[in-house]
Amino acid sequence: MDDEELKLLGIKNDIDENKNKDNNGIKKEEEKENEELQNEEEQPVNEEEEPIDEEEPVDEEEPVDEEEQPNEEEQANEEEQPNEEEKPNEEEQPNENELQAEDENNEGNQKDNLNNQINGENKEKENIEENIDLEIINLIFEKFDNFPSIYKLNLFCRTVKIFFNFLTLDENITKKKIVEFAYYIIMEQFTKEKSINIDINIRNYFIDKLPDEPKSEDSKYFYKRSESLKNYIALLYACYISKINLIIYGPPGLGKTSAARSLGRILKEIYKFKKPFEMHSFHSGTASSHFYGSQIFDNNKIIFKYGSLLNCLIDGYLFIADEMNVSQPNVMGSLSPCFESDNKLNIYIPGLEDPIKINKGFWFMACQNELETKGRNKVPESILHKLKEIYYPEPNITDIEEICMEKNNDLYIKDQPKAIDDDKARLVGKFIIELKNLNCREIKNCSYRDVGKIFLRMKEQSEEPGNYKNMNLYNNILIYIISSLSNEDLVKVQYKIIILIKDIFNLTVEEYTEMKNIVESEISIQTFNNIQYIMKGSCGVSYEKLKKFAKERMKTEIEDIV
Repeated sequence: MDDEELKLLGIKNDIDENKNKDNNGIKKEEEKENEELQNEEEQPVNEEEEPIDEEEPVDEEEPVDEEEQPNEEEQANEEEQPNEEEKPNEEEQPNENELQAEDENNEGNQKDNLNNQINGENKEKENIEENIDLEIINLIFEKFDNFPSIYKLNLFCRTVKIFFNFLTLDENITKKKIVEFAYYIIMEQFTKEKSINIDINIRNYFIDKLPDEPKSEDSKYFYKRSESLKNYIALLYACYISKINLIIYGPPGLGKTSAARSLGRILKEIYKFKKPFEMHSFHSGTASSHFYGSQIFDNNKIIFKYGSLLNCLIDGYLFIADEMNVSQPNVMGSLSPCFESDNKLNIYIPGLEDPIKINKGFWFMACQNELETKGRNKVPESILHKLKEIYYPEPNITDIEEICMEKNNDLYIKDQPKAIDDDKARLVGKFIIELKNLNCREIKNCSYRDVGKIFLRMKEQSEEPGNYKNMNLYNNILIYIISSLSNEDLVKVQYKIIILIKDIFNLTVEEYTEMKNIVESEISIQTFNNIQYIMKGSCGVSYEKLKKFAKERMKTEIEDIV
């Protein structure tokens, strides 16, 4: 029997042994037994000696020795063992090519079984295998040389995978568009000079996925009539699903924080978060314990009071860092552990015994003014490279006019008479732009929040006409603007404001003269139909209404203090 036959015999014996023996047998012992059996066949002289060594330690064979059976039976038993094992091998020996083919097939089947086992054991890996697409891979490889770091490259690949699963349901969105959009988000610098430019099919797909903002105490954020704001909201939503944490820059009053709060409420509707968001207003004295939490003394015990950021990390929803760059650099740097969720690291919080695991729903967004603004600090590099910087788009005049119209209409139910028609509401938008363009240090720029307050006053005045005197839209705007000015500043800018209102709303000479009288006259108390009014020129508010205003304001201030 040559070496090749022995190898084939060894392979076949392994197969037969695996079929006939229990799985507790060890492969090495089986190979050893096969070699001994082969040696018995080749060296028959030693057959008489081997049974003695084999049967001495075996308890089951002892009865054979006690009965002193003849050696011929022992030899027969010994010969039967190898013959039983060799018999099937002898049948296979003439077909060496078949055995080799069978082994190759078995090896291929084992590989297939191994792949199936791996895919079956890990559901996530199975999903990844299903989503592998050669065209996507080639498109990704085309971008490889453009990435400055492995971190950016890894973020790009992950974002492509997420977008591929999210966007491929739309037949108008090609694989190339998906890869280009992921690359755009990761590599583009969204500065003040560059407008956000997103493929219209991708943008509309994201926007259509967002339900209407639910009612809340906040004023509603309007964006669907503005092309630039639709691009902005689509970009934010794309950053959320790919878990890209953000810094939003921009001048005050345009809607940075309002957009963040609104999107938080919408995401809560979609993903059923515990809360829509937590917002912490940063200042120069902010410490990390203010948003992480700290130990406090309560009922004779020291307990840890969780901060707003810690709640978001654990429960998984949006954290808004309002005016983050007003705080000190070391405070901003303490936020760094929050951005390690990709590494699946647990983070340790001073005062807590056990580490916390960052919830996959957690998302961070800082809203702040530009560095050039007074009192701002540079964001440390330790967190800056982990955050995507986006400049809030400054809406054009058409966008602002449409937003003002929507804010006014949102105050009324369907078919309810409005105190201000759509055209005048749009003109309010034009006014706040031109007021900003006056570049008067004394005048505070009007925000959408201010516009909403003016519209709400007009609605209330139309519903309670007996409590007001001559409070039309122009006079409301004038009084709202000058009420925040000191007497010294009022003297400097009062006529600039009056002329601007006259030009924007195309007022008559009588209306212009009436506004001048409001500014120049002293406050007085006058009675009409047995109702006392506090008057400023021709405009007035009833004394009872002012008392009610004062009580409500005092109550609000007390609640804020508490």
